[in-house]
Amino acid sequence: MFASLTFALIVASATPQDPPAPAAPQRPAEPAVEFSVPEFANATCPIMGKPASASLFTDTEYGRIYVCCKPCIKKVRNQAEKSWKTAYPVVKPVANTECPITGKAVDAKVPAVTVQGSSISVCCSDCAPKVTASTQIALAKANDPKLVDLENRGCPITGEETDANTIAIIDGTIVRFATPKARSAAKADPKGTLEKARTLRQQELDGTLKLTPHPEPDAKPDADRADDADDADAADSANQKAKDPSKARKDS
Repeated sequence: MFASLTFALIVASATPQDPPAPAAPQRPAEPAVEFSVPEFANATCPIMGKPASASLFTDTEYGRIYVCCKPCIKKVRNQAEKSWKTAYPVVKPVANTECPITGKAVDAKVPAVTVQGSSISVCCSDCAPKVTASTQIALAKANDPKLVDLENRGCPITGEETDANTIAIIDGTIVRFATPKARSAAKADPKGTLEKARTLRQQELDGTLKLTPHPEPDAKPDADRADDADDADAADSANQKAKDPSKARKDS
């Protein structure tokens, strides 16, 4: 009996087990959607000569000029041409063969447009003011003609009207935003942001888009407000002295 029991155990242990169920096929991970902010910045502040900050700049008719601190922003605005020449002492041709505005072949007979430190070729004279109005888009497309400008007027984050120079590149597409803060928020979900921007663009083409007006520019930097306050105080003081000569003699 013991022998038969042993034989049964051996046979049972030798019986093949059912094969494990095949693992469920795993879905391939979706490639990450790239998000970047193109920058064509001057390295040195044209006012102080110090390294410029990527987050401190002002847009002028000569393009974007980066500075080292907030007080320099107002100084650049007051002397834009001089600041531009100092910030970008060397102008380099982009050598683009396609107009960044229309995508057409450039015309060598049409003068190139110089913004920031780059000389951009265009297809016609009508495109020149469009380059200076949207310098960051023009520079991005001139340097990489494969980029697609979505031309969205609605901000995918706030729903407000977009700013032509506040852009990001998402998966090879130029997307516009209402404010730098909105653009920063888009980094959390580039794919969703791009889909929303495309939806808004389609609504715009369909004539169903309802835009909130572009937000008022951010309040002046503290330094600007302080300078303005000093100027106002000085003007008030001068007016008071003009009205009351005795006060002027007393102050002197």
